[in-house]
Amino acid sequence: MPRGSTRWYALTVPEGREESIARDLRKLVPADLLHDVFAIRKEYWVKRGGAWSLNSKIAYAGYLFGQTADPAGLQKALAQLTLPVVLVGAHGHAWAPLAPEAEAWLKRALDVGHVLRSSTALVEDGKLRIVSGPLRGMEGRLRDVDSHRRRCMVDIADADGGFSELMPLEVRK
Repeated sequence: MPRGSTRWYALTVPEGREESIARDLRKLVPADLLHDVFAIRKEYWVKRGGAWSLNSKIAYAGYLFGQTADPAGLQKALAQLTLPVVLVGAHGHAWAPLAPEAEAWLKRALDVGHVLRSSTALVEDGKLRIVSGPLRGMEGRLRDVDSHRRRCMVDIADADGGFSELMPLEVRK
């Protein structure tokens, strides 16, 4: 990434206060330092009384994600606030943005409200095909598809920063 380009950084906050602190940061930190800050929410399927429904929750409890081109300036601005928020890596002054592949995947998968939505798949000729949702076109990254619990694991990045994400998936037969 070019120097000075806007990247995503993780910020730690107390669990349960993610969304309120994000609102406060949007008001208190200048937009030229913090382009956006948000808690990522994720949908999940719940079966109650024999009927399936979608709910949502914070995907990464205790974390916000902020977009900045100046992590040092952002850290200085955060240090002046009384809010319990820390830029990850601030103590060692080695602010590491999200891995480019993970950031790109999240940008593609999140909707405008920063929610990881459920996807819908069909089984055709014994193969799974995603027909709608953020996982469309990512069939090669899916593993451990659990159609009974309406979820699957998705491989996000293959390099050193590689990880998998549990995602909601409705499989229709």
